[in-house]
Amino acid sequence: MAEKGESSTSENRLKSLNSETSTDNGAQLDYLSYDLVDKLSKYAIEHLQGTMEEYNLLENMNLAIAQKYKEMGHVTEKVKCSLETYNAQMTSIRPHLEKIQEIHKRTCELEEIAYKLDSYVKLLELTVKNWRKDE
Repeated sequence: MAEKGESSTSENRLKSLNSETSTDNGAQLDYLSYDLVDKLSKYAIEHLQGTMEEYNLLENMNLAIAQKYKEMGHVTEKVKCSLETYNAQMTSIRPHLEKIQEIHKRTCELEEIAYKLDSYVKLLELTVKNWRKDE
């Protein structure tokens, strides 16, 4: 974009050209053509600079994303190794867990038998007490 000082200078030159005779129409046309080309070139340069800045921003964003994906790949690899280790450990302790479950099942069965036996013993004691009373 043209600066304020350049703009006022261009306007002054245009006013001075307007005040001259009609024979200077060619010079005035040359000046206006030059001014148009100058402003269009400045506009094009600024537009290209904006486009380059956007391109650089996109390039930087792509590089940052590529780095993040690379880091995520490393994290994924570590998680994979950890899962493989945990799976191997689980496979090695699975027989022990099955034994523990079997022991728990048998313990519950024994507790149930003990409760039934306790109830039966109490019933026998009561029967024996009643039998002794009757004697």
